[in-house]
Amino acid sequence: LGVLPSISLNQLTIENSLNSNGLLFMVLSAVILGPITEELIFRKAIFGLIKKPYVALTVSTLSFGLVHLLSEQSITTAIINGISYFTMGLVFGLIYIKYEKNIFAPLLVHILSNAISIIAILFIL
Repeated sequence: LGVLPSISLNQLTIENSLNSNGLLFMVLSAVILGPITEELIFRKAIFGLIKKPYVALTVSTLSFGLVHLLSEQSITTAIINGISYFTMGLVFGLIYIKYEKNIFAPLLVHILSNAISIIAILFIL
């Protein structure tokens, strides 16, 4: 596609915040507040409004992915960087369905996923 590998703007914002005075707030936001808010919106609310599970899963997955790509500078980078966000949205939604709409199941996986990312950024990258 003629696009050099790049970090999504969402990821870059998180990395910049972790390397600033906002470290504690970013950790709390990325590991606790973000996942709670996102799971309540993208799983609990959407699946509550749309009764057909796989229609809700599709809407939830697309919404989750798109929200994480709002600041991308081109459609090409949004498509490339979106693969991981759409995949995670799908995984969280499938977990929600598998555990009979228990919001704590995808919430815990989301928190763990974000925590691993934060740890990697802080101590590995």
